[in-house]
Amino acid sequence: MSDPSTVFARRAPEGYQYQTIKVTSLEGGRVRLIAFSRPERYNALSPLAYKEWLLALNDAAVDDDVLVTVVVGTGPYYSSGNELTPPTPDQADGILAVRAICEANPNIKLLEDPLPDLAPEHRDLIERGIITRELVSTMIHFPKMLIAGVNGPAIGFAATTLAHFDFVFATKEAWFMAPFMQWGFCAEGGSSVLFPEILGPAIANQMLYMGKKFTAEELLPTGLIAEILSIDTFQKEVIARACKLAKSLPPQAFTKTKRLVRRRANEIDRANYNEMNLLIERMASEECEKRVMQFFMKKMGKPKPKM
Repeated sequence: MSDPSTVFARRAPEGYQYQTIKVTSLEGGRVRLIAFSRPERYNALSPLAYKEWLLALNDAAVDDDVLVTVVVGTGPYYSSGNELTPPTPDQADGILAVRAICEANPNIKLLEDPLPDLAPEHRDLIERGIITRELVSTMIHFPKMLIAGVNGPAIGFAATTLAHFDFVFATKEAWFMAPFMQWGFCAEGGSSVLFPEILGPAIANQMLYMGKKFTAEELLPTGLIAEILSIDTFQKEVIARACKLAKSLPPQAFTKTKRLVRRRANEIDRANYNEMNLLIERMASEECEKRVMQFFMKKMGKPKPKM
């Protein structure tokens, strides 16, 4: 599992220029604003976007000046979740190689066990899993105040990871969905544990098993969402609340209190580890491949392949 003392080790190089997010310091450096900045792609999470989100959170976690970190979306979406793209030839070969390893070793831990037969050019799926697992670990162990400003739809990973934020503010126009079964994936982001606890079994099952969409107003009573704000002044109001907290919170008292409140962090991180091992296996599976192919063929107006 993750050692909390090493969770934040992956950092942005000095002078790094973010491509998929925008990072801004506010309130004299006490508030760090991270904005998904791919509105033309509905803020979809590419492999680079996962990595840059991780780097920005890690930098905020270890910066002594930062007291509150805010994550928001740009444009009409918070984030449409994992970006699906046709695999390159190397990626396709890597998927087949990982599938063969999983079929030969049903109990393998892909994030831990050595994979000597996997060529460097075929490790893309494993590397993506490592980054995603680290990103969730950072959220689980994040020592500062963490706020989400969900300005619009939050799908998949963008929805499940909201369970790790201290406060989630949303607009009435926001909605939430985890369509994992549609792709042959599995629960991730710690949602296998936290969604049933926060949302209750009925809503969690509808989201994780059925991919049902829920509005912000429907999820407000569950406690996942702290407050619904007007879309017209949404980001301004979220930032105002973050700045107010940054001015009023005693940093040491907050950090120690959050550690008490999140006393099950290592347990949740174990779930994150197990989820990610299974998710890599799922993404390499024939079942997932067929469903993703159906999606792209439908997108191109071609008939579905026979199952």
